[in-house]
This record gives sequence, C-alpha cells and structure tokens, in this order.
Amino acid sequence: MPGSPVTLTEGANAGDGRIVFAFLPDAPTVTGVSPDTGLAAGGTPVTVTGTNLAGAVLSFGPGNPATGVTCTPTSCTATAPAGTGTVDVRATTPGGTSPASPATRYTYLPVPVVTSLSPASGTTDGGTVVTLHGTGLGGATALTFGPGNPAGALSCTATTCTATAPAHAAGPVDVQVTTPGGTSAATPAGRYTYQLPPADIDVDLAAQPGLSLLVPYLTYTLTAHNTGPGTLGSATLIATLPPGSSATSLAPGCTALGTSVTCAYGTIAAGGASAKTFRVPLNLLSLGRVTVAATRTVSAPADPNPLNDSATATCTVVSVLVATCP
Repeated sequence: MPGSPVTLTEGANAGDGRIVFAFLPDAPTVTGVSPDTGLAAGGTPVTVTGTNLAGAVLSFGPGNPATGVTCTPTSCTATAPAGTGTVDVRATTPGGTSPASPATRYTYLPVPVVTSLSPASGTTDGGTVVTLHGTGLGGATALTFGPGNPAGALSCTATTCTATAPAHAAGPVDVQVTTPGGTSAATPAGRYTYQLPPADIDVDLAAQPGLSLLVPYLTYTLTAHNTGPGTLGSATLIATLPPGSSATSLAPGCTALGTSVTCAYGTIAAGGASAKTFRVPLNLLSLGRVTVAATRTVSAPADPNPLNDSATATCTVVSVLVATCP
C-alpha cells in the first residue's frame, strides 16, 4: 500500500526457489486515553490517540474488548467495557499489539458502598453530625438523606465521610453517596431514622378544698408542663386515689376506674402546659391525711428526664367540713 509503513520480511518459497517478501504494517502505539477514568459498569465514551491504529481492536485489560470501536491511523473512539481497578488500553492490528505504558492506563472508578452510619438516628430538626463508613467514597460530590435532601459540611476520604444531617420529617431514610464512580445503593446499613425532638414532661398535682354542706370534696388539678425542647404529641398521666375513694366531675380527656384517674393530653408546645381537674368527695372515712399521687405513664416523643414525671398532693381533713391543702 503506497504510503503505508511496512516491515520487510525475507524468506524462501518452499520448492520453487523463488524469494518471498511479506509486507507487514508497523505495530500500533497508544499515546493517550481520554478520559482516563470511567464507571466500573462501563459505558464511558473514550478517545484513544496513537499511531498505526487503523482497523485496530481495543482492549481494556487482557481479554476485555471495547465496543463501538472506530479508528483512523491516529485515533480511535470506543465505549469502555465494564471493569475494575487500573488497566492498560492496548490496540491490536495485523502489525501487532501496542505496548503498555503510563500513557495507556485507564482507571475504573469504584461505585461507592455504605457499610454503616454513626449515629444512625437524629432529630427532625437536623444538625446531627454523622460519620459514614464504606468503600469508594473518595471524591464524593453529594450525600443525601432521602431523595433530594442533601447533607451539609460534607468531607470524605476513601473509606469515611462526615456530614451534617439536614432537617427531615420523622421516619427512616436512605443515606446515599454520589461520587464520580456512581451513587451507592440503598441498603439497611445506610438507613438513618429521624426522630421528633424529645419533650420533657414535668408533672404537677395541686389540691384545693371545696367544702359544701351537701357533698364536701377536694378539687385536684393535674398539669402536664412541657419543658421541651420538642413539641409534645401526646401524654397520659394517672392519678392514684386513697383506698375507698372515687373521682367525680372529670375534665374532658379524663376517665375514672376504681381509685385511678387517667387523663390523656394532646399537643403541647415547648414551654406550654395543659391542666385537667377532677374532684374527690369527702366522707367520714376521709378523715386525716389524704394523699393523691400522679405520674406520667407514656408520652410521645420520648421524655428524656424521668425525675420530674411524678407528683403528690396531701391534704389534711379534720372533718367533712374542715380540710387544709398546703
């Protein structure tokens, strides 16, 4: 072929005494690969530059051919196959196979994998600093707590990321990392649970005589104070009466069963309070000290301080017409 570089090989044709000359093209060389990184799943369009590339077959590591190869003498375009690690891109033609060199290297970027979170929960307000462990995390460009909910202050190495959890509604979300190698899969190891901020309920019980010639009684006020920091969603407080006592004139949300009064409370903002009242009629058996104890049994969200979850109120009954409640 005119103008084509060839190698001249001399030999003898068997049996007829004629000289045979075989003209072979020079071996190809690869001088550059662009881009020199791509997804482990393959599919990255790549341009390979070099010499003697016409008609070449490209491989990304031994036995791993590229697809969609189109070549001129000085360049090839192709689609990288799937692979791992760093490999040499080599061109093969009838003239031979290009040698490996630093210029031929192509690196498959690992898909990031999340293996654990610490801590794995935080409040709906966000702001919790979370450490994520895994592989292939270097160069992360985004970390999300649920779809479209990016974390703040992201900093990553190959095996760890730290970030600040953004605000989100209560419930579990998948934490996923995006790097040039792709986005990590959603797995249980990457699950983060948003919880409502705790609401500390301070229980208060106050008593007051309500003397009457007909039916004397003691009035009790059972108050749930929410000292925060979160909003109370619900709470149940139970007051226990002395043996033989009963409750009347129950406030809405309160029920009586035997010597127990159960009161249900709804939403209370941080710093707010809600009070419910009931009466305990007096009789001759009520003489002396009358003590009623109240306690929080359940509430949502969590109550972080059990030390203020109960209260008592004691009155001294001298007669059905005389009682004092300090």
